[in-house]
Amino acid sequence: MKKKIIFIISSILLILITFMIFTICNIMQRLDEYGLGKDKLPQTLAVYFHVSKGFTIDEDSNGTVFIGRHNYIYTDIMKNNGYSLTEQLGNGYWYENKEKNEVSIVAENEWCHWFRVYSFSEKIENFK
Repeated sequence: MKKKIIFIISSILLILITFMIFTICNIMQRLDEYGLGKDKLPQTLAVYFHVSKGFTIDEDSNGTVFIGRHNYIYTDIMKNNGYSLTEQLGNGYWYENKEKNEVSIVAENEWCHWFRVYSFSEKIENFK
């Protein structure tokens, strides 16, 4: 009986380790395609496993570029921060709050299972 339990636990651990290796390799490949380094891997894993809503990878005067989830959770996040959806055009979403401040989130056309790259007129870290 004890050997059977050890076998079951070992099998489950082996499956989990195999899944993690597969996930890490695929995310690293996609990050490389976007020209990003291995240093973004821990944050991207946090996004994929729904621990993080996203993180900024580039910033300029027009806004930021961030890695986020591929399943468009941002309408809920914006709603929780007092913004409502005013317009949607393709992969672009425009939101406005009561003070008439407008922000936009535009998803890159290229989609992958692990994450998605977005352009945002603000910093995603400012939204809880």
